[in-house]
Amino acid sequence: MLPQFEFERQVVMRLGTSAMIVTCFIIMFLIMFLTACSQPQAAGGEATGTVEAKPAVATEPAAAEPRVFVMTNLFDPDPLDPAKSWTTVGYTFHRNVYDPLVTYKLGTAEVEPDLATSWAANDDYTEWTFKLREGVPFQNSDDTVDAEDVVVTFNRVLAINQNQPGAILQGKLDSVEAVDDMTVRFKLNEPYVLFPAVLPKIGIVSAADVTAHEVDGDLAQAWFADNANGTGPYRLGEIVHGEFYRLERFDDWWNKAAFQPTAYDAIIVRPIEDSAVQRQLMERGDSCLGSWMSYRDMVEAAADSPVKLISGNSYLTLELIVSAAKPPMDNLLVRQAMVLAFPYEQFQNFYQGYSEIPRNVLSNHYPGADQSYEPLQQDLDRAKALLAEAGYSDGGFTVTMTAVEGLEDQRQAALLYQAALAQIGVTLEVQVLPFSVYFEQGQDPDTAATFNPQHEAPETADPFQWFDKVFGSDGLLNWTYQDVSAMDDLIDRGQSEPDEAARLALLHEAQQLATDNVYAFPIANLVDLDAVCDNTDGFVYQPTDLMYVPQFWPLYQVDK
Repeated sequence: MLPQFEFERQVVMRLGTSAMIVTCFIIMFLIMFLTACSQPQAAGGEATGTVEAKPAVATEPAAAEPRVFVMTNLFDPDPLDPAKSWTTVGYTFHRNVYDPLVTYKLGTAEVEPDLATSWAANDDYTEWTFKLREGVPFQNSDDTVDAEDVVVTFNRVLAINQNQPGAILQGKLDSVEAVDDMTVRFKLNEPYVLFPAVLPKIGIVSAADVTAHEVDGDLAQAWFADNANGTGPYRLGEIVHGEFYRLERFDDWWNKAAFQPTAYDAIIVRPIEDSAVQRQLMERGDSCLGSWMSYRDMVEAAADSPVKLISGNSYLTLELIVSAAKPPMDNLLVRQAMVLAFPYEQFQNFYQGYSEIPRNVLSNHYPGADQSYEPLQQDLDRAKALLAEAGYSDGGFTVTMTAVEGLEDQRQAALLYQAALAQIGVTLEVQVLPFSVYFEQGQDPDTAATFNPQHEAPETADPFQWFDKVFGSDGLLNWTYQDVSAMDDLIDRGQSEPDEAARLALLHEAQQLATDNVYAFPIANLVDLDAVCDNTDGFVYQPTDLMYVPQFWPLYQVDK
């Protein structure tokens, strides 16, 4: 089967050829017709025959060739279901197909209206009321958004409990109710000052879809696995799992005035894990954007082909989540020695100048992060001293580290760390695993590696939501296997604190707690870098989506 973008190109070529043949036939016919109808005149100038004048026949202008934007991503956006969204690969799909109640102003963490036009809290922040935008159509039905759609969406998110960061509402959201057709009220079990900050990551689905496609109480999960019906700028046209999915511009999008005149008519996303292959496709002009490519491949592609680089400060860190489930990592001194052993400066070379030596689990670029930390440095002598103090003067133990297939920076970090730890007598075993295996392994303390790399950052304007996800007792990525009850307390206090200065102090306490206990440690603060074909403009990096999650609606094609 031809890849979709190649199929479309050949179709366009065939259509073009057919049009030329038809045009030539018409011209030949007209010549023959006019020749037959033209009669010689008789003497005296009288015509021997007459030709009736007829009005010119209007012809339809040729249809413009559709503008198609092709990108590559690491793997399928599985699951398609927005109630199960939690990876950047899935975000690329969900952010462009579904609209949330509120969204982030492009390129910032500033909340602004989307399907809701206004909202307000009660005095103690336990109730939030949202007024909905009138007349917003769903993409594949005659329905428009109303309060029932919002109620069903949030109840479904809570029941399925996989959406990130929507899972933070588990235990916080008591109920959601329709006040009237266009007003929704959320009742919380506890004060939540930053409640609107998590809503941009929860796309609103049609209640009618859930009702029509529910089977045996599955909340239509089987249907949403292969179908979509949002209100966003692009709608699902076709998906062939493992090969591609195609999005088509939704011309009835409520915010369609935001489309540029040469906005893309279709988006094709192909799952390609290998960075070198992604680069080759870009160099040939067969792809316009890659995802999780190596920085070297992006830099070199921009030097030798019609590709440009777009960069900006991100919140993203590559950090190692440290499992304390097994000796000797249950010893704090050993964990502290492991932090000092990593070759931070050497590792930054991988990023071609587009990274910074990290300071703390929270990037300095995130609003409100504690700026007092110094950059981390390798200190093998101090690491040896800490190991000796812990009773391991010659090292003599083995630790493990995973890396996800296709993420070359994780693999390179593991190899550099392996060499560094060998200098203090510690053996590091490295496993490169498919993401699904890596994730399943990390969730079990018996199988979790000692060091589990994660590209992580807060994905909302609520930093405590991120601390809960990574270090909270019920956090999706909490593979520390330590007692984190103190962190749970800080998270609860931070999310309910209305005073901004007091809330900031609690955020700094959370940073310090994660550092003191070595729940994790960062090994690079990444500068966002995207390689984009040079006939595309409008690309804006969105820091709340980590990296490589383009919003397609601002993109437009330019002539070169």
